[in-house]
Amino acid sequence: MVIVIGVVKVVEAYQAMIDTFNIDTIILVDGGTDSLMFGDEVELGTPHEDASTICAAKLVDVPKKLLLSIGFGIDAFHGVSHSLFLENVATLIEGDGYLGCFSLLK
Repeated sequence: MVIVIGVVKVVEAYQAMIDTFNIDTIILVDGGTDSLMFGDEVELGTPHEDASTICAAKLVDVPKKLLLSIGFGIDAFHGVSHSLFLENVATLIEGDGYLGCFSLLK
């Protein structure tokens, strides 16, 4: 069950964990790729599920913040276009906002 609590409450929860455990890096994990949709695509998938955590991570005081998109292709049933995802990655690369990728082959 997902409880809708909004970005402010997520920020408060993140900051409490950061302060309690002396966290210096936040790693957000998207099981698909729709977190990298910019909003101008025909089909976005379900980025609203990712937006609150991404916004909250932006607002907390932590030196390092990473977003991992680990399920290339999994969002196809939501209408997410592989080619638009790759275009968005290219845009991130141009802006030095993409750190790379890896694959598990077996």
